[in-house]
Amino acid sequence: MRYLFCTFSFIALLISEVCSQNETDSMKIKKIQLTCTKIDLDTSYTNKTVREVDSLSYLTSLTGYFKNRKLIKIFCNYKSLRSWNKTTEFYLLNDTLICINENEKEPDTHGSAPFMRSCSFYFENENLIRSDSCCWTSFADGKKHYDLFDTNWEKKYMDVCNRYKKLLTAK
Repeated sequence: MRYLFCTFSFIALLISEVCSQNETDSMKIKKIQLTCTKIDLDTSYTNKTVREVDSLSYLTSLTGYFKNRKLIKIFCNYKSLRSWNKTTEFYLLNDTLICINENEKEPDTHGSAPFMRSCSFYFENENLIRSDSCCWTSFADGKKHYDLFDTNWEKKYMDVCNRYKKLLTAK
């Protein structure tokens, strides 16, 4: 009986810890979302735009938003010859990546109904907390098709962000 009680108590404690961690992560996400909203609503930024940064990545414009000489947000616009369009926003707090919002739109293989992909990634101390809504939506049938990222995608996004930070902060 004592063994059963100890086992049950351990499982209850474990579930409580997991739920508590999820609540903590949810609170962190809400705080990051609020910070991003404040950044988007602020109109007092100094902007710096770099055009035609890298022809291989189809990056057509790269804009940095600065406040008090600190880079706060990076906005990237990508386009291809076949109508594909993607925007990526990197949000920074104290020069550290806290959020990535990405929207991508492309026509289907027949050129009629487009597909749309939308993702959000949340970071704390350069570690992923959570990713949201990473799926393709077909406007033809309304179905969602979920992306499967390779294991190094976080590092790739962080590398891209760091490369763009260097471009935008270069004198």
